[in-house]
Amino acid sequence: MPGVSARVAAMKRVWCAALAFAILSCWLPLAAAQHGAAPPAIDHRKVIAANLAQLFAKDSQVRNVAVSEMRRILSIGLVWAACVRVAATGSTGKPTLPRTYVVTFIRNAVAERRPANDDDCAGAKFEPLG
Repeated sequence: MPGVSARVAAMKRVWCAALAFAILSCWLPLAAAQHGAAPPAIDHRKVIAANLAQLFAKDSQVRNVAVSEMRRILSIGLVWAACVRVAATGSTGKPTLPRTYVVTFIRNAVAERRPANDDDCAGAKFEPLG
Protein backbone atom coordinates (compact mmCIF):
# COMPACT_ATOMS: atom_id res chain seq x y z
CA MET A 1 0.00 0.00 0.00
CA PRO A 2 1.76 3.12 -1.17
CA GLY A 3 -0.52 5.41 0.89
CA VAL A 4 0.52 3.84 4.20
CA SER A 5 4.26 4.23 3.59
CA ALA A 6 3.77 7.88 2.60
CA ARG A 7 1.85 8.53 5.84
CA VAL A 8 4.55 6.78 7.89
CA ALA A 9 7.24 8.88 6.20
CA ALA A 10 5.25 12.06 6.85
CA MET A 11 4.82 11.11 10.53
CA LYS A 12 8.57 10.48 10.82
CA ARG A 13 9.26 13.96 9.45
CA VAL A 14 6.79 15.50 11.91
CA TRP A 15 8.37 13.66 14.85
CA CYS A 16 11.89 14.61 13.76
CA ALA A 17 10.87 18.26 13.46
CA ALA A 18 9.20 18.17 16.89
CA LEU A 19 12.27 16.55 18.43
CA ALA A 20 14.59 19.12 16.85
CA PHE A 21 12.38 21.95 18.13
CA ALA A 22 12.35 20.47 21.64
CA ILE A 23 16.14 20.13 21.69
CA LEU A 24 16.66 23.68 20.43
CA SER A 25 14.14 25.13 22.89
CA CYS A 26 16.11 23.54 25.74
CA TRP A 27 19.59 24.36 24.42
CA LEU A 28 19.14 28.00 23.36
CA PRO A 29 18.25 29.36 26.84
CA LEU A 30 21.18 27.43 28.32
CA ALA A 31 23.57 28.83 25.72
CA ALA A 32 22.23 32.35 26.23
CA ALA A 33 22.62 32.05 30.01
CA GLN A 34 26.20 30.83 29.63
CA HIS A 35 26.98 33.58 27.14
CA GLY A 36 25.88 36.25 29.61
CA ALA A 37 27.63 34.68 32.58
CA ALA A 38 30.41 36.52 34.37
CA PRO A 39 33.97 35.50 33.54
CA PRO A 40 35.61 33.04 35.91
CA ALA A 41 37.61 34.42 38.82
CA ILE A 42 41.02 33.98 37.25
CA ASP A 43 43.90 36.38 36.76
CA HIS A 44 44.30 35.35 33.13
CA ARG A 45 47.11 37.84 32.51
CA LYS A 46 49.16 36.32 35.32
CA VAL A 47 48.47 32.77 34.08
CA ILE A 48 49.51 33.70 30.53
CA ALA A 49 52.69 35.43 31.75
CA ALA A 50 53.61 32.40 33.85
CA ASN A 51 53.06 30.04 30.91
CA LEU A 52 54.67 31.89 27.98
CA ALA A 53 57.46 29.32 27.78
CA GLN A 54 54.89 26.52 27.42
CA LEU A 55 52.67 28.46 25.01
CA PHE A 56 55.43 29.34 22.56
CA ALA A 57 58.62 27.60 21.49
CA LYS A 58 61.79 28.84 23.18
CA ASP A 59 63.48 29.68 19.89
CA SER A 60 60.54 31.86 18.80
CA GLN A 61 61.76 34.74 21.01
CA VAL A 62 58.27 36.00 21.79
CA ARG A 63 58.07 39.76 22.38
CA ASN A 64 55.52 42.57 22.42
CA VAL A 65 52.89 40.37 24.08
CA ALA A 66 49.46 42.00 24.39
CA VAL A 67 46.42 40.37 26.00
CA SER A 68 42.70 41.09 25.77
CA GLU A 69 40.17 40.77 28.55
CA MET A 70 38.50 37.40 29.06
CA ARG A 71 35.72 36.75 26.57
CA ARG A 72 33.46 34.00 25.37
CA ILE A 73 34.77 32.37 22.22
CA LEU A 74 31.77 30.98 20.39
CA SER A 75 33.66 29.21 17.62
CA ILE A 76 35.03 26.66 20.08
CA GLY A 77 31.94 26.03 22.14
CA LEU A 78 31.23 28.87 24.54
CA VAL A 79 34.43 28.66 26.55
CA TRP A 80 36.27 31.47 28.31
CA ALA A 81 39.42 32.61 26.62
CA ALA A 82 41.72 35.56 26.08
CA CYS A 83 43.13 36.79 22.82
CA VAL A 84 46.92 37.10 22.82
CA ARG A 85 48.85 39.05 20.20
CA VAL A 86 52.60 38.40 19.92
CA ALA A 87 55.51 39.22 17.71
CA ALA A 88 58.03 36.42 17.43
CA THR A 89 60.99 35.12 15.50
CA GLY A 90 60.19 32.54 12.85
CA SER A 91 62.02 29.31 12.12
CA THR A 92 64.20 31.21 9.64
CA GLY A 93 65.44 33.50 12.41
CA LYS A 94 63.64 36.54 10.99
CA PRO A 95 60.96 38.47 12.91
CA THR A 96 57.38 37.62 11.98
CA LEU A 97 54.41 39.93 11.78
CA PRO A 98 52.32 40.04 14.97
CA ARG A 99 49.98 37.07 15.22
CA THR A 100 46.88 36.60 17.32
CA TYR A 101 46.12 33.47 19.29
CA VAL A 102 43.26 32.30 21.48
CA VAL A 103 44.25 30.93 24.88
CA THR A 104 41.53 28.98 26.68
CA PHE A 105 41.40 28.23 30.38
CA ILE A 106 40.18 25.39 32.58
CA ARG A 107 40.28 25.70 36.36
CA ASN A 108 42.77 28.58 36.52
CA ALA A 109 45.16 26.93 34.08
CA VAL A 110 45.86 27.20 30.37
CA ALA A 111 43.95 24.54 28.46
CA GLU A 112 44.84 25.32 24.86
CA ARG A 113 46.50 27.81 22.54
CA ARG A 114 45.48 28.04 18.91
CA PRO A 115 45.60 30.61 16.12
CA ALA A 116 42.62 32.97 16.26
CA ASN A 117 39.95 32.80 13.58
CA ASP A 118 38.73 36.02 11.98
CA ASP A 119 35.80 36.47 14.37
CA ASP A 120 37.37 35.19 17.61
CA CYS A 121 39.16 38.41 18.54
CA ALA A 122 37.25 40.94 16.44
CA GLY A 123 36.89 44.11 18.46
CA ALA A 124 39.15 42.91 21.27
CA LYS A 125 41.09 45.62 23.10
CA PHE A 126 44.65 44.54 23.76
CA GLU A 127 46.90 45.79 26.55
CA PRO A 128 50.62 45.03 26.89
CA LEU A 129 51.32 42.10 29.17
CA GLY A 130 54.08 44.04 30.91
